[in-house]
Amino acid sequence: MDTWARYYACTTAKCWRKSLVATGVALACAMPSCVDRVPDERASKVNDQTNKATAERVQLQRELGFAVPEGARVLWIERENGIDSIIRVKLEMSKLDFDTMAASVPIVDGDLRSGPGRLGRDKGEWNPRTTVGLRSTQLALPDASFMNVGVAETAGVVTVFVMRHGT
Repeated sequence: MDTWARYYACTTAKCWRKSLVATGVALACAMPSCVDRVPDERASKVNDQTNKATAERVQLQRELGFAVPEGARVLWIERENGIDSIIRVKLEMSKLDFDTMAASVPIVDGDLRSGPGRLGRDKGEWNPRTTVGLRSTQLALPDASFMNVGVAETAGVVTVFVMRHGT
């Protein structure tokens, strides 16, 4: 191989190495900014969802008149506005969460009677008539409204039906 060919081959190889190194450096510098942005966008979406869920929980607590435990799952909500405003909520929670919640609602265990009481008909996930082991009561509230409450416990999980309505 002549000198010119060796020089050309050496220069080309150096150029390729330099260009690969430069590309690697450029990618390494660019990557953190891309990676940093993705979690921020995800975190923003999670924060938005958390804020929305918190706002919905606060609204629900305002309508029901008692604190819904953080660990409670809202299984069903229905609102009716008219002469009598009604909200129906079906919750699922641990026994511990229920005991905490029950302390803020004037429910006396002796007041709970077997059956769905005045919780109304089954409708979709609102199914007090077919829930096994349901006990219920009706509470007269100071603001001329009523709260019908149904409670069923299965294997440490408590299902709570709450129907609050005005007169």
